[in-house]
Amino acid sequence: MPCSRVLIEKATNTRRLNLDMRFWLTRGLGKSLREQLSSQLLLGILSGQLQPGHELPSLTQLARKLGIQANTVSLVYGDLCERGWLISKPGRGVYVVDRERITLEGFVTRWTEAAESLGFSRAQPAAALASAPKTLPCLVVDPDLELARILAAEMEPLKGKPFQFAGITASTRETASESEVWCNPSRAAIVSEFLNGRAVKQISLRSVDQLLAGIGRPHWPVMIAVVSRSHSLREWAAMLLPALGVPTESILIRDPAHAGWQVGLALCGIVGADIVAERELPELANLHRIRIVAA
Repeated sequence: MPCSRVLIEKATNTRRLNLDMRFWLTRGLGKSLREQLSSQLLLGILSGQLQPGHELPSLTQLARKLGIQANTVSLVYGDLCERGWLISKPGRGVYVVDRERITLEGFVTRWTEAAESLGFSRAQPAAALASAPKTLPCLVVDPDLELARILAAEMEPLKGKPFQFAGITASTRETASESEVWCNPSRAAIVSEFLNGRAVKQISLRSVDQLLAGIGRPHWPVMIAVVSRSHSLREWAAMLLPALGVPTESILIRDPAHAGWQVGLALCGIVGADIVAERELPELANLHRIRIVAA
């Protein structure tokens, strides 16, 4: 099946799939259509393109628009429901889970009311906060250590403070016990379970459209390269680029940890590199900086 660029229309008087949400599905990638659809839906949720409470198309509607089996959509919806990203309401449809968002004002009000109910004055909680220990250091944890490194490097300038990074190792538990832990939202359950159920902060990620912003469609034939030490990012690029219609023979996926990784990059029309990998690259006029964290 050729590359499918699908735009889901928004139905009148109902909050359905975001107008800008597109899917790119291609057979013969080495990744099933189910995996491709699931990962793109999840990225849409994580990036905010699919807002909490939005209703998704029915199984038959989405299957018809994408040209795939309704059973495939059913399996994807079911998996994302089990993982807590979607919720199925019998007779009504499937919706993006609406996680409660507490404003700072709401938090302060609840905090003050709770203190007063315990007999404290309104001034005492503020005084206790002022004398509290300094903020814990920030730590990004991910099973893919190199992805954790990339996320930490992007978070530092956005938050204006240092971020450390770590993988899933025994020593990480000790470091995390004295840190504010952040992670890729798709790995939040894994990281939390690894840290014995501890709450973690989730990093907002860019949507596919945001990642591709500013990149004009090249005139073929042209080579496109993606450079990263992160297995997760290389795998993502190897799946997404063919789904966008880039011929597989025109794609170079390079890991700077391997010898000869720079060969051929200068001949590419576009070289995409993450924030860490670009520091290892020579000056290239065709360099496109890949940023995965939403500002």
